[in-house]
Amino acid sequence: MRRFFSMALGLMLLGVLAGCSTFSLDLAKSDKQFSIPDSATASDWFEGEILVGYDNEAALADIAAAVGGQVIDSLDSLQAASIALPAGVSVPEAVMQLNLSQPQGLRFAEPSYIRGYIAPSPDGFSINDTIVASESATPAPAQRRGSYNDPLRSKQWALDIMDADSAWQYATGQGVIMGIVDTGMDGAHPDLRGKQVTGMDCLTGNMIAPDEDFSQTNIHATHVAGIAGAWGNNGEGIVGVAPEAQLMSMVIFNDVMVGPGNGGGYVGDLNVARCIMWGSLIGGDGIPNSGDEADVLNNSWGGRGYGHVLKAAIDEVVSNGVVFVNSMGNSSHDEVLYPKGYPGIMGVGATNPIDTKVGFSTMGHNLSVGAPGIDILSTWPMWHRGPDGSPYAYQHISGTSMAAPQVTGAIALLIEKFPDATPYQLQKLLEVTADDIEAPGYDRRTGWGRINLTRALQATSLPADGSAVMVNVNTGNVADTDGNGFVDANDQTIGVPITDVILTQNGEVIQFAQTNALGQALFLNLNPGSYDVQVAGGDTILHNFRSANRLTEHSSVSVSSGNFADVNMEFNTQLKITMQWTGDGDVDLIVGEPSAIGIEWVSEKSSSSNWGAFALTTASNGSNQEIYTLDEDHYPFAIYPLALSAENANGPVSVTVTVEQNGAIESYGPYVLQPGETLYSSEWYDWWENFIDPAKGLTVPGPGAPWVY
Repeated sequence: MRRFFSMALGLMLLGVLAGCSTFSLDLAKSDKQFSIPDSATASDWFEGEILVGYDNEAALADIAAAVGGQVIDSLDSLQAASIALPAGVSVPEAVMQLNLSQPQGLRFAEPSYIRGYIAPSPDGFSINDTIVASESATPAPAQRRGSYNDPLRSKQWALDIMDADSAWQYATGQGVIMGIVDTGMDGAHPDLRGKQVTGMDCLTGNMIAPDEDFSQTNIHATHVAGIAGAWGNNGEGIVGVAPEAQLMSMVIFNDVMVGPGNGGGYVGDLNVARCIMWGSLIGGDGIPNSGDEADVLNNSWGGRGYGHVLKAAIDEVVSNGVVFVNSMGNSSHDEVLYPKGYPGIMGVGATNPIDTKVGFSTMGHNLSVGAPGIDILSTWPMWHRGPDGSPYAYQHISGTSMAAPQVTGAIALLIEKFPDATPYQLQKLLEVTADDIEAPGYDRRTGWGRINLTRALQATSLPADGSAVMVNVNTGNVADTDGNGFVDANDQTIGVPITDVILTQNGEVIQFAQTNALGQALFLNLNPGSYDVQVAGGDTILHNFRSANRLTEHSSVSVSSGNFADVNMEFNTQLKITMQWTGDGDVDLIVGEPSAIGIEWVSEKSSSSNWGAFALTTASNGSNQEIYTLDEDHYPFAIYPLALSAENANGPVSVTVTVEQNGAIESYGPYVLQPGETLYSSEWYDWWENFIDPAKGLTVPGPGAPWVY
């Protein structure tokens, strides 16, 4: 019986490896040719489309129209959609336009990121110790509650170091379904045949029948699946960590998608979101919660982009009692990739036979535990054959992709013993019973240690349940949220999107998330306790905004076991523009103040300034000086363009400008203006976002003006 996350999340759940080097196996093959890309791509996202979240169908149509695009796919359960962009409109341009204009009903706008499966490491790759499997064999019933005598069991060092034989006295995964979110496996392999429930091709939505070979030209998922759950005592090859658990294939990498920038054939976040929700909540019979859904998801894939569609789908499955296991990656660095960077994910690193971190294993604050990940023997697609034409059937390879399914299998064993446990309790049980290796206690290299199956299965009770926190980030001022053209009593503050939210304890980062367009960031599976909350506004690089637009707010929250806490935070930009000039005549500073109906240009000579105040003074150096200070009560989340007017100058004037925003000070100029000339901030040569600069990641011009919360 799957235990559901008990918090009343409601609509809140609806609020979203670089490099392409390859190595190939120079071996005799069947008619299939393959290589193993070292993860995702040289590109960051799919060109020509973006993903958006919407409140209703009418809003979706308006959002698409705002960028001149067309809706090509939608996922109603998440209120998310894919929009094809017209020719000439880039992904950054469309995302920036929507996030700035905030059309009614927009929940988020983001690129459709490309991700890759975490390919095996060349270290430890070997073609040896193989056994030719019987292509016609059928699995024999496994021997319950005992050790397994499969022909290659003696070569599975990982099972020995995790103490699997003793653990199998308590559970073998019976009645548990492990979802393999990956490349598609050879379900006809003798060590996997008869173990599958109906799966899905996540690109087409077509069902994958049990025992079907859907591995295409890739070995990845077949190897992963065998580690997690190959049959035991069937006279074939190896035994998996959970030998009586079932497998569900969810294929998120497809050969037809392979192309420039997408070496792994990733099918896109929207398709992945649809697929993991189907596999976890509905299953092959089409009936929600009927028992043919996955209880734990194994994920050996990732990428750099923070995707709100993917985050929302994972929040949904985790809150419905599904454990989401993700390998850390093979970069060796301390870095954040997604999905493993989201809260609520169980990150897994790779360890070796002497219980230290494998060199290639990625580190980070989201690492939960380690598991064996080097020289791991497992199942191999039967279509890959040796020089004599016989299938290889089993091979040793290395990677955190091999470590994650060890943990997925361990979770399956625990679910059999503790069917009502929450994802947090299952993860925590593996953490507190792990063998502590390397640095004492938790560390970013090996997490809580290398899992110990017997110690985990010998537990007689579960740890206390986890907690959850929702951080709500809003502007400090009311905007025209009802869209009637002016601010009135019916309007309210708006959420600040694309905002980094970090939970820390004792100065250490515990979890990280970004707000959606509603200003919400949800954290699941948190340890009960007190946290410092730091919010830093604005993903400046992706959207070509200046670093000075960032501001930071702090708060704190305490949350107890089984409880949910809200944290409400406000951003309110402080903005001061100082213009100094020398020369013959007057120069005016002009500010474009936004309103519900557009930009109104105001100056010191204007009497219609709504959101700020002008002052004329003399600077300490004797030059003329004009200052614009934004009121604390101002129009929020908008661009405030600037202009310098020499309309009243009698000769050339030299002008400098200082922009002070949230404590950050930037100086511009000097600019020499001729009488009658007006120079807009979008034209200032030293405003760094004004011009395309690929070296700085600026592929389209930015707004060229202060961005105000």
